[in-house]
Amino acid sequence: IRSLSYAAPDHFLADFAVTLLALFLPTFLMGATRPLLTTVVPEDLAEISSCHARIYGINTLGAFLGCFLGGFLLIPRLGLSMTLLVGGMVNLCVAFVFIGNRLSGRAQRSTEVDVIENRLGRGAILLFVFIIGAVSISFEILFMRLLGLSIGSGHFVFPVVVGVYVLGLALGSLTLRGRRISLGFLFRELLILIVALAVVYAAVPYW
Repeated sequence: IRSLSYAAPDHFLADFAVTLLALFLPTFLMGATRPLLTTVVPEDLAEISSCHARIYGINTLGAFLGCFLGGFLLIPRLGLSMTLLVGGMVNLCVAFVFIGNRLSGRAQRSTEVDVIENRLGRGAILLFVFIIGAVSISFEILFMRLLGLSIGSGHFVFPVVVGVYVLGLALGSLTLRGRRISLGFLFRELLILIVALAVVYAAVPYW
């Protein structure tokens, strides 16, 4: 990939293409873990929704722990290359555990999973998911820039922002598991979040 990067034309689109090539496979595999686990872990259909939320929450708590361990302990002590090697070895160990302990996926094989009724079409739901993802990542980048301006640009900025960010995702998934969520509840929470972000943004010069 490094050779390809040096050989590519000196243009934004070329850099973008090489970055996509480098990131696609690992991010695809990381994103695939939750759907696969949701398929094979539940024992009956009633567990599927709560099981998905629980798997997402625990998986994301692991990401939070890995972010802080990597940023504050492993990279400063071992360096980036050795930290990546340690992460790869951990992933291989987890893979061997799953190869030796295959789950049945009994709930998914027993019958078709019911589709959740909604008043929106598939395209509208996918569009909402796309917008939420884009806005969320944009906020994450914004907070990295704000924290970098506040405490200085260093390698601690990334694990602090991403760690806190994924901790919020994990706690949200685990605490909302099994609850019926109305549209009014979501809008109320969104308004509270907007106000909180405005306060944080206005307070940056005083940090």
